[in-house]
Amino acid sequence: MLWQREHGFWMGDAEYYRRNLSEDVLMVFPGMVLDRAASIEAIAAAPRWTTVIFEDQRSVVLSGEVVVLHYRATARREEFPYHALATSVYVKRDDTWRLAVHQQTP
Repeated sequence: MLWQREHGFWMGDAEYYRRNLSEDVLMVFPGMVLDRAASIEAIAAAPRWTTVIFEDQRSVVLSGEVVVLHYRATARREEFPYHALATSVYVKRDDTWRLAVHQQTP
């Protein structure tokens, strides 16, 4: 289930982010750290990925309410490929899993 949710962050729109980000999320990319509002704004303004493939997937359950996902992503936007190592931390709040931290290293 969390891997499907993670895939949704790559392929989804701003509304997907609104529904699935934690209130205190941190999105860490090279040269920038975005909070919830900035993340939603950035997704609304950017072209979306057309494909993404996850490889070398690992998950670590830190507690019943905290899970870390780590993987190698290969994505494409228009004709441009993108490769990154990605790590996401999900927290379960009010019986719903929310993305709390996401980090990418190209």
